[in-house]
Amino acid sequence: MRLNDYLLSRLDDVVPVTTVMHDLDWSRYRVLSTLETLVRDLETQQTGGA
Repeated sequence: MRLNDYLLSRLDDVVPVTTVMHDLDWSRYRVLSTLETLVRDLETQQTGGA
């Protein structure tokens, strides 16, 4: 949820990974793996969990 909230709070259309890493004090691996999970969860929610 933290990444989702962070991205929703940004006014930018594109947020570089390095910016997220710095702002959240996360590693590149954590940003990318959390983003992958977030995208998967949003896709599942959008399709109704099917």
